[in-house]
Amino acid sequence: MNHIPEMYHGLMQDAMREYADGVDITYEINLAKDYAGYMVEQITNVRKKDRSIL
Repeated sequence: MNHIPEMYHGLMQDAMREYADGVDITYEINLAKDYAGYMVEQITNVRKKDRSIL
C-alpha cells in the first residue's frame, strides 16, 4: 500500500478483509468510485509511458 494514497488505505483494508475473511463490507460509494478513477488514471499513465519507450 506504499504506492496508494493514504485516503484509500481503509478502502483497501476493507476489501482485503472481505476477500480473505468473507466479511460483508459496506463501502462508501463515492470513495470507491474515486479510487476506481484514480486507478484508471494510473494504468493510463503507465501505458503511455510504456508506449513512449518503444
